[in-house]
Amino acid sequence: WTQELPVTLGLQGWWDMSASDTTVSNVTDKSGNGHTLIQSASGYQPSISSSAQNGLNALQFTEMTGTTTYNGDFMITTDDMTRTPQQTIFYVGRIVKGTVHADYNFYIWDSGSGGNHNAFAQFQNNWKILDGGSGVTSSETTWSSWRYLTVQFNGSSTFIRDSGSQTTLSGTLESGNDTTGFTLNGWNGKGSASEKGQYGASNIVGEVLIYNSILTSAEIEKVEDYLKSKWGL
Repeated sequence: WTQELPVTLGLQGWWDMSASDTTVSNVTDKSGNGHTLIQSASGYQPSISSSAQNGLNALQFTEMTGTTTYNGDFMITTDDMTRTPQQTIFYVGRIVKGTVHADYNFYIWDSGSGGNHNAFAQFQNNWKILDGGSGVTSSETTWSSWRYLTVQFNGSSTFIRDSGSQTTLSGTLESGNDTTGFTLNGWNGKGSASEKGQYGASNIVGEVLIYNSILTSAEIEKVEDYLKSKWGL
């Protein structure tokens, strides 16, 4: 894919699973900030899903069956990712309802200290924006289809856009938590590597972008148009 990302100001992390250098153990941060997603443990590595969508590769994460801890494949950054109360997140992928634990299906998780975390999650048939341990939700019933999602925390409220359809929510990101990394497809902030993969379901992830800024409506539409065109959505 040769088209340039139309908005780069405030870009903190950009993980493109279709990039030629993506492996099951390493996804380069294309933002240039060095927040590489890694997974060195073979038992928790995703797999490459070839030509998953629009001829592009993606990463297939797999839920682990036969376990009471609800673990699954996940990837994590090992460095800090400074977070502000203003953040805009983009996601492209296919979300699949969990079978081992149907309540927990998808996490883009930002770790915090003291059990307080910030996350964008799919939980109990709802999109859940977790702000320091509490949460706000938006109804969600569609499963297994590829989609593009946008969520923005602007310091006073939150909204989610599911393939362009927007819902405004109450709740904001907390600003006082110590960020200790970023986890894709799992719960972060736990003590061991395996626990950081808790509640990971069998999702296919194509691309994730995180901006530490409030993108305007026009900027959001530019990034969404870029992702829609790239992934054929």
